[in-house]
Amino acid sequence: MINFYQEQNKVRFEINQAAANRAGAKISSQWLKLARIVRLAGRRP
Repeated sequence: MINFYQEQNKVRFEINQAAANRAGAKISSQWLKLARIVRLAGRRP
């Protein structure tokens, strides 16, 4: 759903929006603007 990771000495995050939707979590549009959006291959909603 949301994964935090370190890149170039900075903490960044990525969001799997499909997983968040399946879990019923609502992600703010501001977070979506800042995040790297991840789409995992092989799973269909």
